[in-house]
Amino acid sequence: MRKPSDIDKMLGIEREIISLSQSFVKRYWEYKTEEYCGIRLQLVDLEKKFKETPSEPMMLGNWFEYCCTGMVNRDGSTPERLCTSTGKPTAKTKYVEEQAERFKHLVEVEKIDIQSTGDVLIHIDEDLGFRLKGVLDVLAVIRGQLAILDLKSTGLLGDEWKPTGWHPGTFNQKDKLTIQVVAYKYLAWKQMGIRDIPFYFAIHSSSNGIESAFWRVNVADFDVSMSHFEDTLATVADGVRNDKQFGFTPFPSVKECEKCPVEKCSHRISTPKLMTIEIDGIYHNDADFAL
Repeated sequence: MRKPSDIDKMLGIEREIISLSQSFVKRYWEYKTEEYCGIRLQLVDLEKKFKETPSEPMMLGNWFEYCCTGMVNRDGSTPERLCTSTGKPTAKTKYVEEQAERFKHLVEVEKIDIQSTGDVLIHIDEDLGFRLKGVLDVLAVIRGQLAILDLKSTGLLGDEWKPTGWHPGTFNQKDKLTIQVVAYKYLAWKQMGIRDIPFYFAIHSSSNGIESAFWRVNVADFDVSMSHFEDTLATVADGVRNDKQFGFTPFPSVKECEKCPVEKCSHRISTPKLMTIEIDGIYHNDADFAL
């Protein structure tokens, strides 16, 4: 593949390096299918001029990781423990705390030797014009090999069909989940010099204190998946540069605008947009009931 920057160099054009993460790539995919607003993508996810309020699942996930490994928030603060108005832990808080104990038991049983938590890996490709960043939950020795271990607290453990549902039978079809495996293997290869580092998920239900799963996820062809992922990053970076030049497209909706932290936005709506729908009439056939 001829790198896009070759043409730029011939023309004397400097390419802006676009900062990416696997989370941003997922948001960009949603933007391109009109499921996510371009203004929000630009101001919140890309330029970080506004900060989103963490959702309950995010807060539960942060608390779960803290209970498991002592990992704090990115700003160094301790994650918040969700409690009721009376100060007692919510039912889901109790579940994730029970699940944290299950994770610690898993560590003992599997003899997982945790080396570090919260490691930041960054790779810059000036030719392709992107900077990729990832934060590892756990770097550990598992079954004799240095590996990445990612912790998940989810209400969708065992869900086959939802895009973020965790089921081994359909996991391979869910790009929004598999991208994390590929992205972190890519970063470990580029920054740690480890080809195809083992990758594990410890998945724990936030709906009860019992259900959990322990997966090792392999990629079928490391070189092919890394090449495809690198092409994806280059394509997303090119798309972002194009949108920065010509403008991001807003895709407002009542539901998403309600959650968006960009309050003074000229595209914000509070009522649904009018949709015009064409119909053929009715398909009921009275002849079916003729005497």
